[in-house]
Amino acid sequence: SFPRQSFRLGRGLSMPRVLGYYYSLVGYYFNQILMAKTLWWFVFALTFFGLSDATGVGADQDSTFREGASKMYSGYFGPVFFLFVLATMWPLFFEILVEDGLVKACRILVLDLLALSPMFYAFQGKVIAHFMNLEILYGGAEYIPTGRGLATVRQSFRSLFANFAHTNMFDGFELLSFVWASFLVGSSFLDVGYPYWFCIGTVVTSWLFAPFLYNPYMFSVRHVYTDAQEFGCWLVSGLAPDGTPANKTSQWSWLEWTTSLQIPRQRASYHWLYLPSWRLLTAVLSGCLTATVVTSDTYEAGLSTTTDKVRHQLLPLLPPVFAGLALGLVAIFHGVVSCCLGERVHPTFLLVVCTVLTACASAAEVYAMVRWPLWTTDYGFHTGVLMVFHKYCVLRWGLDWADWLMPKYTECFVGSHGIIATAITWWVTGWRWWRDALLGCSLTCAIAVVALVLRIPGAAHVHHVFLFRSRAKITTRAPGKNADEAQELTRFLRELAQDKDLAAFEKAAVDRLQDLVANSMRSG
Repeated sequence: SFPRQSFRLGRGLSMPRVLGYYYSLVGYYFNQILMAKTLWWFVFALTFFGLSDATGVGADQDSTFREGASKMYSGYFGPVFFLFVLATMWPLFFEILVEDGLVKACRILVLDLLALSPMFYAFQGKVIAHFMNLEILYGGAEYIPTGRGLATVRQSFRSLFANFAHTNMFDGFELLSFVWASFLVGSSFLDVGYPYWFCIGTVVTSWLFAPFLYNPYMFSVRHVYTDAQEFGCWLVSGLAPDGTPANKTSQWSWLEWTTSLQIPRQRASYHWLYLPSWRLLTAVLSGCLTATVVTSDTYEAGLSTTTDKVRHQLLPLLPPVFAGLALGLVAIFHGVVSCCLGERVHPTFLLVVCTVLTACASAAEVYAMVRWPLWTTDYGFHTGVLMVFHKYCVLRWGLDWADWLMPKYTECFVGSHGIIATAITWWVTGWRWWRDALLGCSLTCAIAVVALVLRIPGAAHVHHVFLFRSRAKITTRAPGKNADEAQELTRFLRELAQDKDLAAFEKAAVDRLQDLVANSMRSG
């Protein structure tokens, strides 16, 4: 609907009114995408420059670049940023100011800030950016009849994870990992000012915890235990039984849910594979930095044999190949066994095999490429962190690229495709399962800690600040008005029963309402 509206209004409105329309509708949605992407690149750049400085690549450079980068970060996330945040609240403030006065406007503004409304709006903006980005890339927008109900019913952890993990939590977890890598290397680039860390901390916390913060009874100890149990069963369950409705399959298991996330890509063209993506740019940047480190004189000292050079210089530059090779051999063995026995292996067993092999092969690859004699030194530790960082960047690009090629994941788990497609699908599924399991377990542990803290007497009322609350309107009634209404309703039901010849209904309804009349008269 956006292109049609924009085309029609753009032809009929003047330029000032078109700009107002763009600001309030199309521009608002594009701005959410730009804000989300820009924030991600800020954190990636800080991690990249921090690893460059910590591994000695930027040691020969003068302090001009370092000081310029720090000033840039401090300038973007300085007082102007806080003015921007407050400016987004001015429309609401002035509306209440005009309607109800200054006191109520200030009161609502303060209560919104205490209820962490900026965290809610940051989460909402990321959801808008995600679906707007999907609409631009793949098309096929659909109407979701969400209704206009209030959030007064508790949703389970699994339900919230399935609804918001792909929109917010994955990116929030990724930013948290980048920040953690920056702190591990302890670079001087971390000195970019408190406003930057306040902004990044607010966004990461919002993208990870906002759904739980505004969920009633989320931090009840009893519910935390049942949520963890349900989430664990959801992770290891297999395919949904035949006959399950299409809108219910994602609730059955993690495998069905992660398959449903790839449905929008099926409408896209394969020509997107030939266009460089921003994930590819991150892989190239981290690869150049890693190549510079592993070919430096300090790192090459002690690498005399060809085996050592392959392990410690070539292997860190490659994608995560050990897991792919292992799963490729398993896919060949699975195809041979299936042909000989005429039966397919159970999908749940295959999922367990994929995840276990992915973890073991990746651990072996890290062990093979890291120079452990240098691990005890700061240089060796920082180099190891850089290698893992590069592997992750290449892995994320490979997962996105594989999603364009792969059919439905569930079809490869029942043997409906060839060996190569099955091996790639298992490789993608194994990595995604570990990501989701690690994220889900981390969030569950954090929720459990908060639940234990809120068991302190009086601390549970803190969570009530973030929930929907509405006071009932107090009304006064004249004495005897309830009794008059009840008598009138009795006469109406008696006439209705007589017209329909429902004697039993008439007797039961009249007796019940007469009791209500008597009780009302005694109480009032």
